[in-house]
Amino acid sequence: MALKDIVSRIENDTQSEAGKILAEAQREAEALLEAARNQAVSAAHESIERATRGANAQAGAIVAAARLRARDARIAEKHALLDRVLREAVERVESLPDDEYAAILVRETIGILRDDERVEVGRHDAERVAERISGMLRDAGFDVSVDVAPGAAEKGVVVHGKRVYAEISIAALVQERRFALEAIAGDYLFGTERGTS
Repeated sequence: MALKDIVSRIENDTQSEAGKILAEAQREAEALLEAARNQAVSAAHESIERATRGANAQAGAIVAAARLRARDARIAEKHALLDRVLREAVERVESLPDDEYAAILVRETIGILRDDERVEVGRHDAERVAERISGMLRDAGFDVSVDVAPGAAEKGVVVHGKRVYAEISIAALVQERRFALEAIAGDYLFGTERGTS
């Protein structure tokens, strides 16, 4: 074989080998490129899913906060309505005819009186019901002094004694029974919601 043939063969083998290497490199490059594309798509999907989960969680938190604010506003409105109902109830009872109003105060006072207490009628009610209260207490068998003292409450009566000091007014009675009265008013106004939920 001549040198020319040897060189030609080496050239052909080299070109063939180079072609194989190039083809293999091309396949590897395409495989790497495909893997990179798949990885990028997967990362994009994961990123979108993470962002979607985050957005959904944030939206859920916003909705929950809005629901809480709406519930709190409803509760505040209901409490305001219940407060108004109880204030109006106090005003209506306080504006009953004098005998009925005095009878309520006396009934509550009798539950407290024992022996040496004294009764002071509130400044606002003194002229209106002091004599009636004194007479009703005497009729019930209590010999107590009924006065109007400068320290007396504005409305109702105050019972003073060695072991007792009690303010008896319609407002105080309503406040003392507030929970039960709110439940009754709440049932009436709001049905089964109990007025505070």
